[in-house]
Amino acid sequence: MRIVLCFVVALAGALGLPGGAWAQPRTYLALGDSYGFGYLTGALPEEYGPGDWGYVAPYADWLATRPGFGGVRPTVVNVSVPGETVGSFYDTSNLGRIYNSNYNFFQGPSQIGMLTQKVQQEQGAGRVISTVSVSMGGNDLLALRGQSGFAALSLAQQRAAVDTALIGMQTGYERLLSSVRTLLPGAELLVIGYFNPFPGAPDSVFAPVSQYAIDQINTRIAAVAAGAGGRFVDIAPRFVGREAEWSYIGAAPAGNNIHPNALGYAQIAQAMIPAPGAGSVMVIGWIVAGRRRRAA
Repeated sequence: MRIVLCFVVALAGALGLPGGAWAQPRTYLALGDSYGFGYLTGALPEEYGPGDWGYVAPYADWLATRPGFGGVRPTVVNVSVPGETVGSFYDTSNLGRIYNSNYNFFQGPSQIGMLTQKVQQEQGAGRVISTVSVSMGGNDLLALRGQSGFAALSLAQQRAAVDTALIGMQTGYERLLSSVRTLLPGAELLVIGYFNPFPGAPDSVFAPVSQYAIDQINTRIAAVAAGAGGRFVDIAPRFVGREAEWSYIGAAPAGNNIHPNALGYAQIAQAMIPAPGAGSVMVIGWIVAGRRRRAA
């Protein structure tokens, strides 16, 4: 028992948590785009709220079962904004925050501003933000879908356009996760990838290049996650062959709504839960990442 206690204390120090943090109330903070918010069909006012749904709700339920949570579900703070890009994360150009009740409709602040506010509030209330999830980058990629003439490009040209868009996305994502780590250097960080819904709408303009695009964005997101000491959550394999069943891609007009449905979000939450026996690997990763950040 003494060995376990010493290990927990050492782990808390390695993660940069204050003394006694493991006995303090916990907070799970989610940020990102519509996937992070849990957006389904976009129907207002039904989808207006704090975002304790989508994959966030079942994952928060699972967190309560983890050591250190004492069977208590963490406070959920979701600052995700539908339509967000890695660029609009830092400004108020995206009005998707009208869905999230944490925001004051059209008056802002930006997502980074709201994130900063919530971190201060949670810490001021004596809660430890022990877990952070991020879902970002998809809108930077999907902007190509609406570009004039994209459908007329050859597949090689479409792939080149994807590569160009993802260069900027990756640079912006690195900055974003650096901001998160500055605010929360010791939190467990989960970075969520994307699945390809377009096999469920094969006539979509984006369908021919979609698999290449999703493979490329996930590769880049995984690299960004590793650089920030986070854990990349690869959801793509789960959806293969179930795209129409677990998303709204087939809803009229087909190919328009790329969001998961309730079944899809449940699958994402399952992907976020580490496999049995992975806990020790995760702990070592957090310790190493914490040491690297302190040394930097």
